[in-house]
Amino acid sequence: MVEAGVGSGALSCSLLRAVGDHGSLFSYERREDFAEIARNNVERYFGSPHPA
Repeated sequence: MVEAGVGSGALSCSLLRAVGDHGSLFSYERREDFAEIARNNVERYFGSPHPA
């Protein structure tokens, strides 16, 4: 699955739940500050980095 523009990471969390632990999600974000916010929100949501 591919996501362009991660924003806050809310959609990323939903997509990660959809692909599960063994799927793949490739998220592209041009702004490093947005990517960092999304990464932190995903880790906070799942409790750790998601394996996908």
